[in-house]
Amino acid sequence: MNGVDGIIKEDFVLMNRESYKYYVNLGGIDYIGRGPDHLRSKEELEATAHICKKLGLTGLIMVGATDTMTDGVKLSQYLLD
Repeated sequence: MNGVDGIIKEDFVLMNRESYKYYVNLGGIDYIGRGPDHLRSKEELEATAHICKKLGLTGLIMVGATDTMTDGVKLSQYLLD
């Protein structure tokens, strides 16, 4: 929830039909919110990697535009190192 802040603060929900039913046709921001558009600092990358590993995630979908793509590349590179 709320972008980078949500994953770092472990603020998330399981997205399914039940949790989304009140948001149909409203758009994603109404459901998941919007947070800061950055995942750049070493601390942000470390925290995100830690949470992904803690939750056993094998993938992370990042929704956004070009800055989000940059963040995804930086996170991928961080996780590979």
